[in-house]
Amino acid sequence: MKTFTRVLTLIVVLVLIVGTTDAQLRYGKLGIGVAGSAYLPTLDEGAVTATKPGILSPGLGMGGGLSFVYSPWEYVAIKGLFGVGQFTYQYQANSAAAKLPSTTTMATLNGYATVNLMPNSSFNPFLGAGVGYHYTDARTDKGAALVGAGSTRSDISILATGGFDIFLSEFISVTASADYAIMATDWIDGVKTGSNDSYLRAGLEIRYYFFDQAFLTRLLEALKNRYEK
Repeated sequence: MKTFTRVLTLIVVLVLIVGTTDAQLRYGKLGIGVAGSAYLPTLDEGAVTATKPGILSPGLGMGGGLSFVYSPWEYVAIKGLFGVGQFTYQYQANSAAAKLPSTTTMATLNGYATVNLMPNSSFNPFLGAGVGYHYTDARTDKGAALVGAGSTRSDISILATGGFDIFLSEFISVTASADYAIMATDWIDGVKTGSNDSYLRAGLEIRYYFFDQAFLTRLLEALKNRYEK
């Protein structure tokens, strides 16, 4: 029992020491966390006519999700985000119709390749690009679907991203990022005008990083030195 307690204490001490002196994105490092998102969609706003529907008063949407990052190399990271969000607006089917409070629920599964500009620092800016898969469900407040049967509600998105990581320790980081997504569909709001929809996403993520090979090597060396004395 004493041996177990000593080993556990040594691991905790080593984690604290390493966490305060060596915050960086080394190769082989894996981080998993939670994300909060704010969505600003580009909707099909415009004049409503007798035959043309339109969107009025679009609002900022909020959402959340899960994220991960893996660093195959110090300067390159592979990132993923699964997110769900909602935004509201007023839908008007034609100039004689009533304005209907409406909501779009959007689920996304995004993948990114990013370049770490300062991987050996506790502050790491990054830039990247990616591709995503999205599903949207536009409905009025009465539950009526705004997208007719047979219309495509899901497709891919092309993504551009940028932001920065702040490492509070080697094992915990806070990430602020911004994405711009060009969607391959024009049904995000139930209105099709001929041009694809898009959206901006601002995100805040908190991640926990698992041990990489370098940390495990130092841990084993520390244990060896401890018990060889």
